[in-house]
Amino acid sequence: MQLIFHRGAKTIVDDFHFDASEWSGVLEMIGQDRGQVIFPSAEAAAARQEDFVALVREWVRA
Repeated sequence: MQLIFHRGAKTIVDDFHFDASEWSGVLEMIGQDRGQVIFPSAEAAAARQEDFVALVREWVRA
């Protein structure tokens, strides 16, 4: 399962304050305002559920 986090169809250059280093092991940044989360299985997703929910909340706040 792969999920892409982004802020729109086009790259936005602004003061996007998101500390991706807090989410190493969960989120891989693939651009200034884009990241991806890859879970190899449903079991892996379930094991990281709390981290993933916290990541989504933090991304939305940023």
